[in-house]
Amino acid sequence: MREPIEGTSPTKLALALGGGLLALVALLSALAPHEMPVSEEQFTDLIEAGDITIIEVEGPLLFATSAGGGGSENRPVLVDRRRPPSAEEISRWKVSGILVSERRATGSDLRDTTWLLTIVALLLFGVWQLISQARRHRQDGSPREHIERAESELRDGKISREEFEKRVSAYSVEL
Repeated sequence: MREPIEGTSPTKLALALGGGLLALVALLSALAPHEMPVSEEQFTDLIEAGDITIIEVEGPLLFATSAGGGGSENRPVLVDRRRPPSAEEISRWKVSGILVSERRATGSDLRDTTWLLTIVALLLFGVWQLISQARRHRQDGSPREHIERAESELRDGKISREEFEKRVSAYSVEL
């Protein structure tokens, strides 16, 4: 019979999981797009209100700078359209005083690659975790089996109540 792992406490496990989640949130925040996505209708409303100062065109994507309603803060916005803007739309924007330019591909390819690698790494880690737990449980038995064995030993008088609670506490972490 496998003895509970010494030093594995629920507090340490919670701290490790919490730290991992914080690191994951920080990574996802760093990879998040800086532009705020808006619909075409919202984009049209922003143009009509005079809040758009710059538009960069990259195929069907429009990267624009919005004055933020009050004109005090510039916010980047992203419009994902089905088609690139027509020459008529571009000329209308220019006439209204909006600076329109062609956007060159930036580090978004690196961001996309990093997203993909992060997702693949998380999936691989999950698969590895499942396989390693399955192997360990096949060799040593599952935590539930160990708890049932400890209950049986407690009923038979082979272990004390304190030893039983210690084992259940140690195996409960693995559940």
